[in-house]
Amino acid sequence: MVDSMNTACSSSASVSFWPAILFPLLPWPIHFPLLLVHHLLEKNSDGIIKAAKQGDLKMLKDLHSQGFSLLSIDAHGQTALHFGARHGHKDIVRYLIASAPPSILDMVDTEKGQTALHQAASNRRRTVCCMLVAAGASLTIRDLQGNTPRALAQRADDQELAAYLESQEKFSQPNNNKLNYVD
Repeated sequence: MVDSMNTACSSSASVSFWPAILFPLLPWPIHFPLLLVHHLLEKNSDGIIKAAKQGDLKMLKDLHSQGFSLLSIDAHGQTALHFGARHGHKDIVRYLIASAPPSILDMVDTEKGQTALHQAASNRRRTVCCMLVAAGASLTIRDLQGNTPRALAQRADDQELAAYLESQEKFSQPNNNKLNYVD
């Protein structure tokens, strides 16, 4: 079961990521204000959100090329990635992963405290979950109700997706088993 999910995840086209060199290397207290300033300097647009909701990749690309921020949020703090993930718009998700700053992966909304991975998992969007996990989305962020994406997949009665997310949680955790060598 998990193998079939891994196969599905690895079969998608490789994605080149936005060349964010500075932000991921900075510690959180410094990283956040710089990211906020960067976001404020870009133009925000309800059109970015609308394009993601509708799955309109052409509109999304056009707005982005005009300087509108892919980090635009709606009144509930949801990004285009939240909507693309929720509605299963794989092309939108792929474009956002490739073009937006990596911080978009773990941005939480203000209503439920959920990331795009939470949204995808609760709506049984398996391929989108695979894309987000492959891009580095956190598997352990808990929403305001205390749910991880895996718990939301279980709640949505998608045991195969929940098993895949659990396997990825174990895979992404650092190995704390240290070997003791005897001289």
